[in-house]
Amino acid sequence: YLAAVMLINSRYHSLKYTVDTVPADAPRTALVFGAGIYLNGQPSAVLVDRVATAVELYQKGVIDDMIMSGDNSDGSRNEVDAMAKLALDAGVPEEAILRDNAGIHTAESCANAKNRFGKDEVIFVSQDFHTVRILMTAQSYGLGGIAVRADRRVYNIFSWALWYLLDWARLPIYYIHYR
Repeated sequence: YLAAVMLINSRYHSLKYTVDTVPADAPRTALVFGAGIYLNGQPSAVLVDRVATAVELYQKGVIDDMIMSGDNSDGSRNEVDAMAKLALDAGVPEEAILRDNAGIHTAESCANAKNRFGKDEVIFVSQDFHTVRILMTAQSYGLGGIAVRADRRVYNIFSWALWYLLDWARLPIYYIHYR
């Protein structure tokens, strides 16, 4: 199982970048994945970092717009509005923010970027633990691109370890399902 995970990771490693290493010919749209809203309406640290990374890409002129994709199944958990507010507060104009309120999981976000927003390639913005699964899933929907890591801080060690463990455990299953 671990060998399969390592093989899958190595296959997509060359498509993973940081804000400072994005190639000049990168896609001009970022797809930013939701990552949780607390009961008090505040975005999680992971979500804040994803939006901050997309904002930095925008401010550096790497992208022209960003798709905020997340869960809007409950009024108290509207990830997309929270994401858009963070970007707007950072100076991104409204017209550069595309809203995908139906991105309830990675596959839906990728499918919506391709089918609803008409994108063939995007820059996927998420934490490193999530990027391989994104790249693999997107490929099955005909959505190409690269991933930019949004790891901007040190997260709670227990949460971080759980995220990696869960994503690594899912990779072979996703590979079989989405290849």
